Amino acid sequence: MKAGEKLPSHRELSERIVVAPLTVKKAYDELEALGFLETQRGRGTFVCATLPKIDREDQLERIRQDGRNFFRRLTLPASVSPSWWISSEAPTGTDGGARDEKERV
Repeated sequence: MKAGEKLPSHRELSERIVVAPLTVKKAYDELEALGFLETQRGRGTFVCATLPKIDREDQLERIRQDGRNFFRRLTLPASVSPSWWISSEAPTGTDGGARDEKERV
């Protein structure tokens, strides 16, 4: 998208991608809060002329932290560690949640 380009309305985009209009509104609001979009009352939502600079390492750390916060809110058995969800390790055996075939029966 180019600077100054007008985005579709919440309703129009929600119909195109088959999601709730509130979901689109929340996404637009978040992008506006981050400085990527600007909303002009009565005119619509536009891509900002000057986009914010993104620190990739900071962004990655925020994503990791969001993942940690998400898992803190879950109720997990003590034997299951959510660390493999936010790392490149896949669960195996009993250390990450994958069960042996006998346990599934």
